[in-house]
Amino acid sequence: MLVFIYATEGIYQGLHGINWQDVVEVSDDLEEAIDEINEYGDYESDQLIYSFGLEDEYLEEFDEEDIEEDGFGIGDSYYYSDRSWMAWKIRDDVKLSFDELRKEAGDHNYKTFVEMYCEEDTLV
Repeated sequence: MLVFIYATEGIYQGLHGINWQDVVEVSDDLEEAIDEINEYGDYESDQLIYSFGLEDEYLEEFDEEDIEEDGFGIGDSYYYSDRSWMAWKIRDDVKLSFDELRKEAGDHNYKTFVEMYCEEDTLV
């Protein structure tokens, strides 16, 4: 099944364009699909931290000693637990190809894309 996923990191939570969104193909089995969506969301929300250079902001709460001696890292930041993602199934009546849907996902904000191409309820 084709789904649209929108992911954010924990500090800005989608503000300033710090988000990831794309159409991906997942299993038709709902339980497997949810597991796959969560893998995508977890990975992509984590990658936003690095691709936008937010590492220092995630580590601000720790002293240099905490980082060096105790090994605290980005995953220990309270912001890290605020990462999020949502996913919607592409409606069955949408006739665009996978590649066309991916292009559309890049051309629209997530709310507009969901209104145009997705089922109303989120999967995750």
